[in-house]
Amino acid sequence: MKSINKNLIFKLIISSIIVFFAAINVSARVFGNGAGKGYDGDDGKFSVKESTIEDLIIAGGSYYLNSCRYIQTFLYLYELQNEKDVSVNYEEWEQVVDSAMVNMSSAVETYDRLIKKAELTPYDETVTAWLMSFDYTGYMIDNSLNSVVFQCLTKYLKRGDITGLFKFIYSDLMEIRDILVSIKGDVCISKIPEISIIRKLNESCSKLSLLGSYTSRVFYEKNFRK
Repeated sequence: MKSINKNLIFKLIISSIIVFFAAINVSARVFGNGAGKGYDGDDGKFSVKESTIEDLIIAGGSYYLNSCRYIQTFLYLYELQNEKDVSVNYEEWEQVVDSAMVNMSSAVETYDRLIKKAELTPYDETVTAWLMSFDYTGYMIDNSLNSVVFQCLTKYLKRGDITGLFKFIYSDLMEIRDILVSIKGDVCISKIPEISIIRKLNESCSKLSLLGSYTSRVFYEKNFRK
């Protein structure tokens, strides 16, 4: 049984690395994409000299999603340790948590750059006006969205505060990074982290992923719906 589990774990970790490149494209669809078009002059196209706001959104989302892949692998390993005859390989746990931390830290750093650039860039008044008039409640009901998460998004977008939304996402990214640091502290001394912090990690990622997805949904309505 141990051999089978080790092979499965190895495949999961390798798959997480391979699909990083796919995550770059996936994030362009599911984590905040389109918000860059809310700024004047940000065409969302890559610039050799300087990344646009949209470029930074995609990069930050890619790092975040890749971190989530490692987090899911760790959650699998954590769940598995309750199975009979399965011992904890703390070295393996540490490697997975490290990979999650590296990517989450990169997401934090990218969003820091994103916020600084956004603060210096004026909004596109047409987009701002659209955001302020959008029927958030109707859209939420029609698409059966999570009301708590969507209302958090609505709080920022209904007043055209896209940069404020970035700052909120940034604070969540830092919180998840801090959770990972705490978990690594336990794993480094061969201690199984408490279930409470594992649940907090899982739930924090779930909420932030929904928020990023809902952000993409709203801007898709603005940028692509006719």
